[in-house]
Amino acid sequence: MPLDELLEFVPREETKALGTLAGRGTVKLALTANGPLSHGRLPAVRAGAAMTGGALAFKSRALSIDDLAFDFGATEHGGVLNSLSGR
Repeated sequence: MPLDELLEFVPREETKALGTLAGRGTVKLALTANGPLSHGRLPAVRAGAAMTGGALAFKSRALSIDDLAFDFGATEHGGVLNSLSGR
């Protein structure tokens, strides 16, 4: 999914202090759920998001992050940012 489209999901209140955000690159998303879903019972969930070679620009601040890369994993118990880099 294009990073700029994902940024549209971030609430405006959260990005107000950062100014205008723009993203470039593709985020790879994965999601699996195993097991039954019923009242009081959740399936085992595994999710992931990864990117390499992306960019994030804070246009109103003349600041950008190039070569953006990250690897994020999550389960029903929480998430972990395994790696994050950029320059």
